[in-house]
Amino acid sequence: MDPKKKKIAIVGAGIAGLSAAYNFQSLANVEVKLFEKAKSLPDTGLGFLIMSNGMETFAKMGIEKELKANGNVINNFISVDNNSRVLIESELDNCLAISRSNCIQAVCDQLNPENIHFNKEITKYSDVPGSNQKTLHFSDGSTYTADILIGADGLGSKLRKKLYPEHKINIVKEKEIVGFAHHPELFKKIGNSLFKLDNPKKGLNLGLLPTLDGQILWYMQFNEDKITKPENTPESLEKFCKEAVLGMPIEFQEVISHSDFQKAYLWAMADVKILPSFHKDGVLLIGDAAHPVLAFTSQGVNSALEDSYLLSNLLADNPDSEIIEIFEKFDSIRRPIIAKTLHGGRLLLDKFLNHDNRDNIYLPFVDQKFSFSK
Repeated sequence: MDPKKKKIAIVGAGIAGLSAAYNFQSLANVEVKLFEKAKSLPDTGLGFLIMSNGMETFAKMGIEKELKANGNVINNFISVDNNSRVLIESELDNCLAISRSNCIQAVCDQLNPENIHFNKEITKYSDVPGSNQKTLHFSDGSTYTADILIGADGLGSKLRKKLYPEHKINIVKEKEIVGFAHHPELFKKIGNSLFKLDNPKKGLNLGLLPTLDGQILWYMQFNEDKITKPENTPESLEKFCKEAVLGMPIEFQEVISHSDFQKAYLWAMADVKILPSFHKDGVLLIGDAAHPVLAFTSQGVNSALEDSYLLSNLLADNPDSEIIEIFEKFDSIRRPIIAKTLHGGRLLLDKFLNHDNRDNIYLPFVDQKFSFSK
């Protein structure tokens, strides 16, 4: 290795870690290594809607085409009630419905295979005396010493817990079941729309997102104060969902009846106060490790993409700067944006949990534009 190059270690091969590794590998002044504790790409989470700011970031990264080849462009939002009456219809700009596995694989395919290492669970890191370097210690007994340590290890981040052991994760009353259905006819009917049922009195929403090849990603959000949460087993989730869609428009009944509940999952939604800083003790956190956002925002993956793209640009534009200066600049740019996203998510959560506060029908995400224009 060129001794002038900065060695970057990234922990976690979710979308934040993968996109960061991809962005860094093109920089002349760095060497990047991505460490993932699983034996292969993590398969938690089923899919998501990438909003316009996320697609804009993929375009800046030069891989928007690869992502669109693995998902379905969404350009319309339709919300209906139990009687199929349209409550709102709105155009969406440059959004993509995609399975999580397709998304992370599309990014991973752009990486140099030598830069990603699986089955590498970090147990701790230590400071290198007389320098700003960190040595990562893994469960297999191996180590790696880096100039820059980035935590992209998700909601349950070990690195965040080490840096901020007192920082709490609050589980909210909104729960979400996510699943996939293979239904080519319904896929064709919904087309390029996010199709959503809104039932505030019952405390339940159900959204349908056509992704690819006849597959429909669906999510059922419900208020735990009004509806008893099922067990997170295929049998319990199937029974719960089939009972929940009784009396709903036929599209929603059809998607549940065609679902494979062996792959469905019940998520507990987390609301986390913004960290005092996204970096501490020479470690930078990005994505969900730094700032988990509520599902209502549809900004989780988009925020992770923005984090990694901004950081790579700061490193490229400031090759002679101290790492702490780059981390401070990153924090000063991202913090106001993330604060706005968190606030918007809490407003949407309040509207969902307290239907009397719904003075109008709302779009199920926080609209946001990428503020880093390079």
